[in-house]
Amino acid sequence: MTAEKLNEYFEQHPFDSLSKAVFSLLYTAIIQNVLAPGARINMSQLSSELNISRSPIQDACKKLETIRFLEYIPEKKGYFVSTFKTIDMQHVYEARKMFEAKAAFFCAKYHYFENLEQMMQLAEAFKSAFLSKDFVIVSELDIAFHELLVKSSHNPYLIQSYEDIVKIWRRFSAFSHNFLEANPDNPYINAVMYEHINICTAIQTGIASLAEVAAESHLDTVMSLSLLQPTEWSPF
Repeated sequence: MTAEKLNEYFEQHPFDSLSKAVFSLLYTAIIQNVLAPGARINMSQLSSELNISRSPIQDACKKLETIRFLEYIPEKKGYFVSTFKTIDMQHVYEARKMFEAKAAFFCAKYHYFENLEQMMQLAEAFKSAFLSKDFVIVSELDIAFHELLVKSSHNPYLIQSYEDIVKIWRRFSAFSHNFLEANPDNPYINAVMYEHINICTAIQTGIASLAEVAAESHLDTVMSLSLLQPTEWSPF
């Protein structure tokens, strides 16, 4: 993490606060596993590398603690990248199930079809990436599809709440594609690869309950897949 990276951030987001910029840099490093579970956040080193005071770093760490990316360990007097367990992933998927199923319901009920063609393109690309076993692309397309689904609901409160879930989901996603690469013939994969298409087709019918069930079924399949992953990601 360098002052150059910080400058690049401000070139793209010139009006953001310093603490928000540091949050973004640390957040990205964690979801990309540059900062692995158990890694200590060395504030003095970061302050020197970024050429800033410790205060915005402290603020960023507190915000990362609220989304469980970091944990403060009093006896070690510092912030560390948190470990996480499969149960944490399940909680995220359960929350996603509620939000995404309702988003699909609204899209069908109110005929919010303006993004449906783009969603179908993402769904087809998602299937193709699975077939070619390009699981890094699978993860990117998966997030893009579901974000667009929720955005298409036109419900500002649902959209805002979902953004917090996505922040945490991105971290799980980085580990999930590693699991898929190691288990390319997992039986759930054949089901998952077609389910985005099923959601689009259900929305297109205009039958809200059908769209809701399609989204719920997809998240149930993904949760079943998550149960097969390691129970904990930790260096210890």
